[in-house]
Amino acid sequence: MGQQIYHAERFTFPGWFDGQKSACDVQVFDTDQRRVVIISELITPEGGYACHGLSVTNGIEQIATLVMQHLPLHPMKTTFIEHYPERGPNVRKPPGSFKDPIFAESFAIVSFNWQPHPSGTPVASQPDWWWVSRADVEALIEQKFFVPYVDDLGGEDEGGVYV
Repeated sequence: MGQQIYHAERFTFPGWFDGQKSACDVQVFDTDQRRVVIISELITPEGGYACHGLSVTNGIEQIATLVMQHLPLHPMKTTFIEHYPERGPNVRKPPGSFKDPIFAESFAIVSFNWQPHPSGTPVASQPDWWWVSRADVEALIEQKFFVPYVDDLGGEDEGGVYV
């Protein structure tokens, strides 16, 4: 069975403008086959975006490269997954009611070309997305996946915790 080995609820990365920081949720799972990194957009319990910086889609190469810098992972033995939790008005609707597909939860496996860097840490480039289901993700991580919602982004980067 897969095991979560790292979790950063506020993994920060640079934005595009004036050093503005962006943040996402990063969870790493160790399975029999490989390591799986799930990078989630931060969403409040009310369905709003908790981070006003760069989205995980626009920052995916930076995030993947930073994850490689911080953790002992090998790019060819690691699967990266981009995750958007259910958001917007869908969060407040009761089960069974119509939910707008634009705000539905989504997952995508993201592949990269990995370029060598003098620092020794590979650099991610040229992302390519393949949409997958929650069931596909849970099969990859060999356990249920719990959605990371946040109440507040105040304070410093938590930096992550090995579990």
